[in-house]
Amino acid sequence: MTTKRAKSARQTPFGMTEASGARPSPPVASMESRGFGNWRMALPKLSRPVGFAFFARWIVILAISMTPRLLKAEECTDAGEVRRALQLNNGHLMNAEARIYMKQCDNVMLQWRSNRRETVQLPEFGIEVPLVPGKPSEMAFRATMIGRFHFALKNADGSLAPLSLAVEVLPRQ
Repeated sequence: MTTKRAKSARQTPFGMTEASGARPSPPVASMESRGFGNWRMALPKLSRPVGFAFFARWIVILAISMTPRLLKAEECTDAGEVRRALQLNNGHLMNAEARIYMKQCDNVMLQWRSNRRETVQLPEFGIEVPLVPGKPSEMAFRATMIGRFHFALKNADGSLAPLSLAVEVLPRQ
């Protein structure tokens, strides 16, 4: 025979009722006494399911913690200097290595030459330099972020193509 509870008494996850003066319900049997097949019955029910917002919050926290650390200008006291001359011929890099290595806070000066009208981009740093045939174009920036950053080439028709060149910024020590 089952007894009915008053509608005002609400069952809590641990078998207690919230109504004042109400007797606690009998304790939930352990997993051993119920058998292995009913192990879920021994677990308390959650008042609400864990939703998307819970996981989205942790994804945002992880993304923020994994972003490259930006240095302020006053933190870069022992900045070095990196200079390179780069030649493009029909959209292909002619006289350069695959990566240009530098330390964080270094001042970088890249001098570009090309035989056709193009634009060189370094998207992570927000730099875009137009190239004019026969004239040198300079790209100058401070390496504040740690990581490997690839160049892109924007042709005269507006299409983007990756260059076989990357800037690799190493942490300063």
